Amino acid sequence: MARLSVSTVRGRFDTALTGAGFTRSRVVPELFGRNTDHLLPLSFAVAVPSTSLQDFDGRERYGTEGEALTTVEVKTAYRIRPDNQSGDYGSALDHEASVLTAVLGSINLSDMQVRPDGIPRRTVPSSGDWLISTITFSVYHRIDFD
Repeated sequence: MARLSVSTVRGRFDTALTGAGFTRSRVVPELFGRNTDHLLPLSFAVAVPSTSLQDFDGRERYGTEGEALTTVEVKTAYRIRPDNQSGDYGSALDHEASVLTAVLGSINLSDMQVRPDGIPRRTVPSSGDWLISTITFSVYHRIDFD
């Protein structure tokens, strides 16, 4: 397995989603959804909150590379209309499934393994007009220490 930087892992998620017709957010992932004026329909942001070094095969190795487990969060927004909140909430849940399908169906898996972990957060900002979902993935890959 070749070495992949964390930015390359993040870029592959970004490419898979933009290729499926979703719109990349203009704000950093940590601010995604805080100001609903910046949201667009079917927009997303890819965050990488953590990377930890792993010992996948039971051997300790030191040097210029190693195994890594990177957590990737895809944050996505779905518009909730005031006159149909219940119906749009159901459509927003379907939207989450389409994001999962886009990632798992089209991401470049060479030199990495992707496992969906779930959707730990769904929030509606105080404006009440968006559902912000966070979909979490675990990515196993080799990383370069240089």
